[in-house]
Amino acid sequence: MMPLFSVLSNLIGLALLVALVIGVIRLLRPRTRSGFEDRDGRRDSAAVVRRIVTYTMAFAGLQAVLYAAAGLLAIGVATATLRSSTLIGAADMRGRVSFYLAALIVGLPLWLGFWRAAQRRTMRAPDERAARERRQREICS
Repeated sequence: MMPLFSVLSNLIGLALLVALVIGVIRLLRPRTRSGFEDRDGRRDSAAVVRRIVTYTMAFAGLQAVLYAAAGLLAIGVATATLRSSTLIGAADMRGRVSFYLAALIVGLPLWLGFWRAAQRRTMRAPDERAARERRQREICS
């Protein structure tokens, strides 16, 4: 239960930091027309929601992959250098490795699936390339 609480508290902190950065970028950048706005400034809300969900899920998958890779790397380094069998039991080590592998197995397809969908949509629709949300994502990357 503690690793789950730790992961959730880290993700909440990260989400707040990302929201702060995006808020500052939105305040400082001048408002430009999105590729999904008509002349009156109305937006295609379905496209905006689809884009936000796609990038949010891709970001969540990427975070899971990075968390799992960092954990597996830490376990590998600790095992190789510290002879961690004296510091941590074999059952606990198996539990941690299985937790990180599960995060990797879930996060990698999630990230790649949504990211490829976003890339295909961008290549297919020229209006998607001009979207304000996509430009913000490129600035943050």
